Amino acid sequence: MIVYAYTQLDGREVFQRVRFEDPVYENGVLLGYTKTIVYRHQCIRPCGWIDWRGQRWWADPDVPEAWHWEKPVGADGYVYRLPEIAEASTLYITEGEKDADAMVTAGVVATTHHQGAEVGPSRLQARRVIAADVGRVVIVADRDEAGAYCAWKWHELLRTTPPTGDRLIGEGMSADRITIVRARGPLAKVKDAADHLAAGYGPEDFVPVEKTEVQRVAIQHRAGRRGRARRAYRPGRRWGGR
Repeated sequence: MIVYAYTQLDGREVFQRVRFEDPVYENGVLLGYTKTIVYRHQCIRPCGWIDWRGQRWWADPDVPEAWHWEKPVGADGYVYRLPEIAEASTLYITEGEKDADAMVTAGVVATTHHQGAEVGPSRLQARRVIAADVGRVVIVADRDEAGAYCAWKWHELLRTTPPTGDRLIGEGMSADRITIVRARGPLAKVKDAADHLAAGYGPEDFVPVEKTEVQRVAIQHRAGRRGRARRAYRPGRRWGGR
């Protein structure tokens, strides 16, 4: 079990993402691991919630702080390792906490969102990064269509000027302060930041990617995703049916 904690700027914990990896065997041979990631946050009495069946549950009244295994309201406003990014001259944005931790181990400041590549970051998460006023942002894109989509969404949200009167920031970042890169090495073995570092490369060895190419792949991925959704839906049929 690996725990990734998301905190306020002052270090107070808001919620955790817990990663479970279960081994998969076939005829006694280890094939790999299945990954499951769930949210949890601490409930302070009284704490209750309603599950998907409509049944109400309450935290143990004898435990002042009990774990609530569900994504908390407002979670999409937080990025990983938030307190560390305020002092960064260069910030690396990866796809997932494992990659961000690997980058930090390599000696740089890194963060990520937690909603996955298909969803991408939220506008508020991008504003958190802009509010930190870092000198330069390096977005490390995973080497697949979803990775390009996620990287381009980060790029566009960081560039976007928020509505007038935003209480966090006033303007987006200029394009020359944002770079998009990918891992170096054979695609079959090196797909993300963690693989890149495990292959013996450093943060300075990432391969720069043309933004126009990232944008093209991101648009292609988004169009394909919408097409799959349209094809999957038919009146009177289950979602995902033919």
